[in-house]
Amino acid sequence: MVGVIFMVPSSDFDRVIIEDRKTNAVVEALNIFKAIIQSSKLRNCAIVVNFNKVDILVEKIKLKNIDEYLPNFVGDPRNIDDVKNFYINTFSAVVPEYLSPDFFFTNSLDRKNIKNTFNIIKQNVLNFNMKKLLHE
Repeated sequence: MVGVIFMVPSSDFDRVIIEDRKTNAVVEALNIFKAIIQSSKLRNCAIVVNFNKVDILVEKIKLKNIDEYLPNFVGDPRNIDDVKNFYINTFSAVVPEYLSPDFFFTNSLDRKNIKNTFNIIKQNVLNFNMKKLLHE
């Protein structure tokens, strides 16, 4: 395995998972990410966390306070940069120190955004693997 792309539905902060109708969808994504990221098999892999649906997130935070759904939120619940930083900091907090994932926010309706993001991801995975080869 050379890399993992983990997708997080950033706009789902106000939703619960269907399995128990209680667990917040972003909290569930964080729990799954934490379980995956702790695997020793990922020690030599490039890790990418892609927060998708950012276009919907931008609209939702105008209408709903994210801190009502995610009580650990710190910052202005209406400010997209504060919300993005919260997501990055929250997911970074569960990453082992030997890994350093890349974080991206994408809007699936913006083809240029998707293309640019995946080009950056491709380059980052390539760079990661080149460094790995040079140090073996």
